[in-house]
Amino acid sequence: PAWEFSLKSFQELFGFGSKLLLANLLDTFYRNVFNVIIGKFHTVEELGQYTRAEQFNQIFSSNLLAVVQKVSYPLLCSIQDNDERLKAVYQRIIKSTMLVAFFCMLGLAAIAKPLILILVGTKWLPAVIYLQILCFAGMLYPIHALNLNILIVKGRSDLFLRLEILKKIISLIPIYLGVFYGIELMLWGGVLISFAAYFLNSFYTEKLINYSAWSQIKDISTSFLVSS
Repeated sequence: PAWEFSLKSFQELFGFGSKLLLANLLDTFYRNVFNVIIGKFHTVEELGQYTRAEQFNQIFSSNLLAVVQKVSYPLLCSIQDNDERLKAVYQRIIKSTMLVAFFCMLGLAAIAKPLILILVGTKWLPAVIYLQILCFAGMLYPIHALNLNILIVKGRSDLFLRLEILKKIISLIPIYLGVFYGIELMLWGGVLISFAAYFLNSFYTEKLINYSAWSQIKDISTSFLVSS
């Protein structure tokens, strides 16, 4: 180690990392804006029910997402210059990860009512429908993360930021629904945006490693059918 400052290294690292920082700040803001919308335009009771549903959803979706990102990123980085092998490994990761994701999230949606009754009681029953809708959006989180990991592995944080900006623009749709048409429609709008975001995220995966959205759907369709 030496007391030296490299402007070139700083520019390279800052140019890459700053775009990821901005993208993650946008995502964090969006994840919390639903609470603001519900608190502003709906009752405190409805906000409480939504918050409870989100807590149960996060137990599976966030923990699974964290594991996927931590495990897949270093593995994919180790073969980032070999596109053929990168695609093959990526396919195996998607198949195994989405089997777990579908099983957990669809299973949680199926047992939402008895789970909430047993753990928190009848006063939280309105949260059941919110939780079930959130599960349909949450089951796609791992495949979102995996597609975005390809961009990071390839050093394309510029595309990562571009995608986040585009996704947050179209995410104004469920916010609008939440303001004027209620929480359930807002959450269903979030599900639709989650599916749309998947095709946006996978667009560059096809460009970078020749693995299209439809090829991915074909690979994970068996996992979905088994979990269903």
